[in-house]
Amino acid sequence: MTFSLTADPLQVNPASACQEGQEVLYIEDFEDGFAQDWDGISRPRYEFEEIETRGTVLTFSEENTEGTGTPIEPGKEFGNIVWKWDTFNDNDIFIHFHEKGDKKYLIRFQPGGEGVQIMHQEGEVHHATAYRGYNNFEWISVAVVFYGNALEFYVNDELYVALDDPDPIPTGGIMMHFTQPGSAISLDNMVICGLSEPYIPPVSEENVD
Repeated sequence: MTFSLTADPLQVNPASACQEGQEVLYIEDFEDGFAQDWDGISRPRYEFEEIETRGTVLTFSEENTEGTGTPIEPGKEFGNIVWKWDTFNDNDIFIHFHEKGDKKYLIRFQPGGEGVQIMHQEGEVHHATAYRGYNNFEWISVAVVFYGNALEFYVNDELYVALDDPDPIPTGGIMMHFTQPGSAISLDNMVICGLSEPYIPPVSEENVD
């Protein structure tokens, strides 16, 4: 008896989630209606929604009346990583990246508003900032890369904005924080990969001769 197995296109495959040479640190595609190793928020602030072309996604409801946030794997410190996910949103996502004490990286992603900002903050002081406007309201894939003194933000595998930090924060926790209530923000296919060398985004087949 012969069985033919095919991969579920709606689920993240651990074997291909990270590129060759990268270490798989975290995978969550939300297909089981669960967000593993999340802490700090609880339903009904977020719910799981079925989308025909994507399967199950996590959506922060428009009915929220206050800003919400969640650490990813609370207490864990991450070093050089690429942190990827798909998103659809029309309001603020603040990504707290390598947060240690009063030092942290903030990435503000605000389609239709101020765009994408990368900030190195100590206390209330922004030591370095990079910025670029953004107006897309479609599902996109984003990636945040930290390697050495470089902090980069990719949109659909293209480098969108980057910051070179002369005094980088070496390790720390990571967190997604949603500062504006009353706006739906959806997430899907979240993956964190450990880097041992600088990140090079994958080359799509359509760009290969």
